[in-house]
Amino acid sequence: MLQQIFSLFSTEDSHAAWGGLVLPQLLVCLHYQLHELESANVQNLTCPDLGVAVRKYFQGIMSYLQEKKHRPCAWEVVRREIEERLFLIDRELREEAASEES
Repeated sequence: MLQQIFSLFSTEDSHAAWGGLVLPQLLVCLHYQLHELESANVQNLTCPDLGVAVRKYFQGIMSYLQEKKHRPCAWEVVRREIEERLFLIDRELREEAASEES
């Protein structure tokens, strides 16, 4: 999922939507998280439905951006949506780690 997010925000359309440091900071953060996951050598759970769900999620995002003609406000909606999803994933992982320690 992080790779999909990184790819999405690495497109030329995303660069056109934002100026300044916001996008580069996001990309650096995502790159760091991807590197950390790779170096941790975390084993993924096998779940065939998960790949399909993630693909559909990002297809929906791409359709939304195309419908809104990649306007900056649409990119902001997408950024907030993904930020919320990352927060939820992080919270779930922390809760899971805490329950494993108990």
